[in-house]
Amino acid sequence: MNNRQNIDNTEIDLSIIRDKVNSLFDGVKSAIFRFVQYLFKNIVWIGVLFLAGIALGWFMDRGPKIYESQVIVAPHFGSADYMYSKLELLQSKIRENDTVFLAGLGIKNPTKLAEVKAEPIIDIYNFINRSNSNFDMIKLMAEDADMKKIIEDPVTSKNYDFQLITITTANKTNQDLSIQPILNFLNSSAYFAKIQKEYIKNLELKIKTNEQTIGQINGILDNLGSKNGQNLSSQVNISQNNQLNDVLQTKYKLIEDIGNLQVALVQNQRIIKESAITLNIKKAKGILGQMKFMLPFVFVLLFFLIKGFIGFYTTQSKKHQLQS
Repeated sequence: MNNRQNIDNTEIDLSIIRDKVNSLFDGVKSAIFRFVQYLFKNIVWIGVLFLAGIALGWFMDRGPKIYESQVIVAPHFGSADYMYSKLELLQSKIRENDTVFLAGLGIKNPTKLAEVKAEPIIDIYNFINRSNSNFDMIKLMAEDADMKKIIEDPVTSKNYDFQLITITTANKTNQDLSIQPILNFLNSSAYFAKIQKEYIKNLELKIKTNEQTIGQINGILDNLGSKNGQNLSSQVNISQNNQLNDVLQTKYKLIEDIGNLQVALVQNQRIIKESAITLNIKKAKGILGQMKFMLPFVFVLLFFLIKGFIGFYTTQSKKHQLQS
């Protein structure tokens, strides 16, 4: 008897569930039908708004393009902080739209200049290899803090050999329009210019001294190889073995030093020396260039929201009037 009653209860429960599922499907089908009916009723408005969105989006996408130009620079003579402060000044003038100041620097079309910023090119290996003191400093700081944070810390990163300057412009630029004027602005320090002048003089003097020393060594070697070499040997008192080898090693070391000094001479021709320039990297940010695809759907969605709000307001107004 109890089993029969349980079976009947189960059948009743399944019947209720089936009815609810059917009711749910009927509700979904009814909602889809009403939505399709609503679309057909407003097809003209929807079509007009969709086409208007495409047209407006296409027009907006044809507007000014945003480009980034990147300049890798090496600040010399301890001028990294100076470079960052000058770039902050330049960026403040851009925010203020001070076109007179920007044009005075030689920047063409200053209204097209959107942003100037700098960031370090992290190269911890060269930084450590530059001197033992740098290695000791990093080692000491790493004892009390995270190594990654130390490497990226502004105080540390400003001392890396190379820094990246990014110049953002509306429309394309070139070196004459904006890059070179900005570099000239960064190299306009009278203080660092004096340091650079003395540094260059010192390099040139070292090169000249090394060349003279190499010339003297060559003279000694030439005389040693000549017929009068023995007479010269007795005068300068050097052996044909160990001391001659020392002279040759000294010559090779001086030649290597001259090469390094000549490279340094080239690298230090400017206070902020550019090493590579990349122009006009098209910047794809956010929805830039996608407006013709997005605006049509935005317009149609706004239409649905406005119509829905109007319908809701009308319904509630009628209910309120009836209750009154």
